[in-house]
Amino acid sequence: MKVNKLTKLSTNDFHIILCSECNKPQKVTTNIVKVLCGMCVQNHIDPPNILLAGEKRETGFPRGWVFYETFVHKDGRVFKKGVEQPDLKGTLSPTKIEKKQKKHKHIREEQRMYKLAKIHNDKNKNS
Repeated sequence: MKVNKLTKLSTNDFHIILCSECNKPQKVTTNIVKVLCGMCVQNHIDPPNILLAGEKRETGFPRGWVFYETFVHKDGRVFKKGVEQPDLKGTLSPTKIEKKQKKHKHIREEQRMYKLAKIHNDKNKNS
């Protein structure tokens, strides 16, 4: 960095140096020779890889696989209660995951009402 771009302040041990790319003034300590401002640093790096709200990261494992007695991944890895068993790798066929269909709210409510009615009738018969 050329000395003519350096302008010293009279207070404390700071001076102003221009950014090496955009030439914006930056306040730095006296032992700094060259500076890159925050905007120029942001232009040099990639944006962070952040999952947006609602996005799900694909892991290859279903929900609750840790609680299975034995779970076999597609690549042959065997897990017993969430702990990998390397000596059993490739010996078992992959676990088939059956997804439950979600019941509609009105169906769940009807089933709940039937259960409550049955409990009520059982109590009336016993007394």
